[in-house]
Amino acid sequence: MPARLHPAHAAVGSLCLGLAAANVVRSTTPMLLGCAGVALLLCLANDGPARLGLLAVGLVLAGLWWGGVRLAALDRSVLAARIGTAERALVEVTAPPRAGTFDVRVRAKVLRYGSLRPGETVLLELPRGRLPPQGSILSLVALLQAPRGPENGFDQRAWLRHQGIQVVARADGFRVVGRRRGLGAFADRLHGWLSRDGAFGLSGQRRAVLNAIVLGETQGIDPGLLADYRASGLYHVLAVDGLKVTAVAGGAGGLAFLLGAGRFLAELVALGAVAGYVLAVGTHPSVIRAAVAAALVSLAWLTARQRDRWQALLVAAAALLAWNPYFVYDAGFQLSFAAVSAIFIVTPRVVRALEGYPVPGGLAQLIGVSTACGLATAPVTWFQFHQVSLVTVPANVVGVPLVAEMLVLALLTAAAAPIAAPVAAAMAVVNGYGVAALNGWARISGGVPFAQVTSGRSLALLLATCVLLFSLWKRRELLAVAATLALVFVLLRPGGETALSPQRASWTVTPGALNSSVDQQNIGETICKHGWTSTIRPPTSYTNALKLKQMRVYRRRGGPTNYQEDHLISLELGGDPTDPRNLWPEPYPRAGDVDGIENQLNAQVCSGQMTLADAQRRESILKHTAG
Repeated sequence: MPARLHPAHAAVGSLCLGLAAANVVRSTTPMLLGCAGVALLLCLANDGPARLGLLAVGLVLAGLWWGGVRLAALDRSVLAARIGTAERALVEVTAPPRAGTFDVRVRAKVLRYGSLRPGETVLLELPRGRLPPQGSILSLVALLQAPRGPENGFDQRAWLRHQGIQVVARADGFRVVGRRRGLGAFADRLHGWLSRDGAFGLSGQRRAVLNAIVLGETQGIDPGLLADYRASGLYHVLAVDGLKVTAVAGGAGGLAFLLGAGRFLAELVALGAVAGYVLAVGTHPSVIRAAVAAALVSLAWLTARQRDRWQALLVAAAALLAWNPYFVYDAGFQLSFAAVSAIFIVTPRVVRALEGYPVPGGLAQLIGVSTACGLATAPVTWFQFHQVSLVTVPANVVGVPLVAEMLVLALLTAAAAPIAAPVAAAMAVVNGYGVAALNGWARISGGVPFAQVTSGRSLALLLATCVLLFSLWKRRELLAVAATLALVFVLLRPGGETALSPQRASWTVTPGALNSSVDQQNIGETICKHGWTSTIRPPTSYTNALKLKQMRVYRRRGGPTNYQEDHLISLELGGDPTDPRNLWPEPYPRAGDVDGIENQLNAQVCSGQMTLADAQRRESILKHTAG
């Protein structure tokens, strides 16, 4: 018997369709809203089979109109007309700052710019060094700039626009003059509490990874370890997702229930815990999706209504798209909804397929969820990040249960720290062993040969092989022949350009690293002082050995004398002298030409014509794009 479309699902789905379609067909005309109203009135007056269709049409048109209104609001900018100007400004830091290779970037709301009071969100760029605290109000001189367009596979302008940001503000320094108030201040205190006490007493990589698990912030994690998390398919555990929101709700509600609270009070405690966690970690799409779903499930129980997981998912999507229709382009939105939908559809089938095998029920469920998420998110990770993990199922079967336990223990540690520091320290030590185990598992699974696919050729081989195996299993002769021909074609077709260019530096192998002892304030005593670079230049015994190793990584042809072991960020511009991430085998004669460019950039920095961060960024782009 064919499944019937639930009217409530159709209604909310139609609204989502209209909201998403506003990205393609944008209209804020009142006529569109009027047409939506007519369709909805006809729906109310119609008792026949056309009623559902009229409801869907009305909600699609209503969503289309509201999506256009929201997009127009997100694209509106008072400060865009002032791009290229600099004024004394007062800004409010609204998110945790992120320290990049060359600068510090953070979302901020401009409270005052000269005589203007725009209340507009911008991307604030600051020099490396002191990080502005979340929630602080800063006084600074801001230079307004337009976001950069498509560059090296990343379009900063589009990425910021989708977040409602049209302007980048740059400043050479700042002064903290206050803190924000109200709900934002409460969120800042929650965030600071979890960041400080969730990993109570821990330091180094264990603290950095545990903070990422709790708050979704990867600052301080070793880049090599992050690469292993990506390759293994475990990178999502370092972000805040639905699993963690569910763990927070379940943990808080379960603890309240164990302490003697009734079911009603326990549900309220769970809702309060979810609200607090959302405030602490920020309003990411996956977090809001899970929070809305958890709230609807709890409210359904409180009001004695039947729970509907699909309805909860659709309502969460409608809420997110109603606030920002640009979310359809967001990788977090796509991954979250694709994964949850797949869990609903694929997991039961995998669990049924494992029946009859010696697999415990809990493990079968975990395998089903990992398989569903891996299959559903693979297209998203390929189109968004150009990589697909092949070990994601076993990696997550082991890693996800560990992460859930670590999150709950970290929250308990944060709760205990203000009243029982020794107990909190002991719990944190136990959690530290869990972090070490998770890091080890990420390195093992991510270090497996062919753990991930990162090229179109490899992806084509993988797809053709999967189709061939499926056709042989199902005995589909024509499909097997087609898959075999596709395999032969891909194998015989000449490969394209190698992942590592013979001329340019690799963004992943050689991202660049800075000398922590050099900043804009001390260039007169460091890079602008004659002879200073000779005091920090590494010995040739070190660079020659590293050159041979990196020549193999870069697949360089010829002998070592054909290459210069070059600093990606030169010593004259504050590059790290010995970090392998800042050294690479640059071919001659290009290496000689670039030495001259480096000297020119150094002269511009020392004469005040260019900031140190601008010169470092320009040198990085030069060597990554032109060699």
